[in-house]
Amino acid sequence: MNLMDVLLFQERRQLLKLLKGDVEGFNANSKREMVEMLYPKLMNKNELKSKFQKFSNEAKRIALSLCYDKKLFLSKEELRGYTPRLKESDYQEILNELISAGILFSYEANNFLVPKQIKKELVRQFKMTIEEDVLILPTLIDENNEIEIINDLFYFIDIVAEKSLPLTKMGMIHKKDYQQIMKGFSIKEQLPNDKWRFGYGRRFSQYPDRFSLIYDFCFDKGWIKEEAGKLTLGQRVEELFELKLEEFMQELIKYWLKAYKRPIPTIRLLYPLFLELLKEGEGLDENCLISAFSPFVEPYYFDQKEDIIQKRFLQMLTYLNIVKKVEVEGICCYTLGPAKNYAYNTQIL
Repeated sequence: MNLMDVLLFQERRQLLKLLKGDVEGFNANSKREMVEMLYPKLMNKNELKSKFQKFSNEAKRIALSLCYDKKLFLSKEELRGYTPRLKESDYQEILNELISAGILFSYEANNFLVPKQIKKELVRQFKMTIEEDVLILPTLIDENNEIEIINDLFYFIDIVAEKSLPLTKMGMIHKKDYQQIMKGFSIKEQLPNDKWRFGYGRRFSQYPDRFSLIYDFCFDKGWIKEEAGKLTLGQRVEELFELKLEEFMQELIKYWLKAYKRPIPTIRLLYPLFLELLKEGEGLDENCLISAFSPFVEPYYFDQKEDIIQKRFLQMLTYLNIVKKVEVEGICCYTLGPAKNYAYNTQIL
């Protein structure tokens, strides 16, 4: 919704609050004149940048999250869903912070919205802080355009199809069978030694990051099943061979987003924001990304903010072949990968 239309809908007292007492030179009784004075003030790029930089991390998180929410209006309860861990008093303080800054507006039936011009400028301002450190990549830095995770998933299904795999009492594949699977995988992963490992999928506690995603995805789809102490093919496995490449990748990406949404609630923000930053021939500095995204994540048990961004977000995007991790002049950075086109078309849950 346009900022002008939103301002015209606001009550006179709210417009005066946004003007912050600056009522000289125009008729304070004229709503039209107040709106005409407020519009350029709220759209001033330098002022908007200054406001955003002064926001608390939670306020930044909500503001940018709303920029990617496709709903026109959000209720107070829906807004609360962006910060479920905050105390009610702190949540109300952030709402007031966003409203007084002219970012968030109340509308009819106690709903809220961010005008589309404000959304566009907030995203632009954030992207500029990262784009300052963009690296131009040498041509042909990595010619591998295979979507390796698909090849590995089919190889895993072939192994299970060839013979059912016995499972331990904990429901795990035996170590020797796991090692056999890894021989055919493009990315070899060791079984984890962590004493406490949980939160990122059904079998994440037993298997390493990439394989647990493949395993859990196949199980969720009904392509494999655990029955009578064995791992066998599921009845729905034929669906796998009927899927087009685009459908396959979109289903896998959606599953990853869904599985990681509980430990990383802001993954719905990080994912589209990161994709918009990526461009052909350019690389984004890993340290810069960790610093820029840190305000939008919280530690999760033994994972600190840096772990969540690097291991659970950037590394998983690499495993999904959406991005490539490359090194240029000693700097670790990320660029577009072979599955990039399927990533842009995936609907975020």
